[in-house]
This record gives sequence, structure tokens and C-alpha cells, in this order.
Amino acid sequence: MGTKLTDYLQSDGRPKTAASAARREVLARAYTLAADLIELRQKLGLTQQQLAERTGIAQSEISRIERGSIHPTDTTWVRLAAALGGEVRIVETPATPSPATSGRTAMAAAATGAPS
Repeated sequence: MGTKLTDYLQSDGRPKTAASAARREVLARAYTLAADLIELRQKLGLTQQQLAERTGIAQSEISRIERGSIHPTDTTWVRLAAALGGEVRIVETPATPSPATSGRTAMAAAATGAPS
């Protein structure tokens, strides 16, 4: 088995019902957002503690967000994005998004100047 979430979701051997597919999609989107947060924080050379100081969000909460242990509120995402020089947007995704690209925010794109 691979080390990526998508590899696990494709090979877990569980039934692929519509309900389980929807739950997997939610998990994949949350994972993608957390990965985007980590990527942008590291690109800017910030530690979790430095990001915590910029946002007023506890370092332990940032750690839990990055691990996917908690689901932050919209307000928390906005605070994180602003501290990283980005913004949170709702963007249209293809009708059949892949787990690797679905649920992405414009947070990283806005901070790096890439198109959103």
C-alpha cells in the first residue's frame, strides 16, 4: 500500500457505497486543506508557534488542524489565510473532482500569486 491518502482510499477493501464515497470525499477535502496550510506555512518559513503568534490561535490548535484532528471554523480559516498572506475563497471544481485536487482553497494560490 502507498503512503498517500488516495492510495489508502482506493485500496482499503471496504464497500464503495454512495454514503461511504461521500464520507471519503469530505475526508479528502479536509486532508487537502490541511496539506495546503502546511505547505504554505513552510514555504513562508514559519513554525507553528510563529503562525500561532500571528493569528492568536494556539499552537496546539494549529497542530491539530494540520493533523486533521479537528475541523476549524470558517473564521479560523480566514485568520490563518490572512496571517499567511492569502485568502479563503469558494471555487468551482470539476463535476468529478479527484481527491488530489478537490476542495482546494485559493489560500495558497493567492499568497503565491498563482491563478486561483
